[in-house]
Amino acid sequence: MKSILKIATALLALQLLAITTFAQTGNKTFTGIWELAQSGPTGSALQNAGPGYLKIFNADSTFANVQIRNTGAIISHSGKYTVDDAQNYTETASYRIPEMGGGPLGNAFKLKYKFSEDAKMIQISYVLENGIAATEIWRKL
Repeated sequence: MKSILKIATALLALQLLAITTFAQTGNKTFTGIWELAQSGPTGSALQNAGPGYLKIFNADSTFANVQIRNTGAIISHSGKYTVDDAQNYTETASYRIPEMGGGPLGNAFKLKYKFSEDAKMIQISYVLENGIAATEIWRKL
């Protein structure tokens, strides 16, 4: 009985170590300023994005999307993000400009991601509340 308990404890410790290591590595890869390169409906050809769309992932697990307009730069939405696993992350907006759609602030929004081999590009895919699926390609600055 004691040996089973020791084995179970060791396996649990290894699992926690793996989760902690992944979370630290995942956030490090996300951290930085990203510029939108392409976007479009999932399954369709992606279109080149116009200049001025930035996504900032901070090391403290906060994020902000910035739009640079003729009248100046604005934060379109911001909040916290968590890296869930090697393919999914969650954004929880605490701020959003009025003209931007989305559910109530504080709701978790699930996204899929995939980094390029050199981690200089990230593909983000998601499904909006109205059922429209979209894909974005972001380039790390």
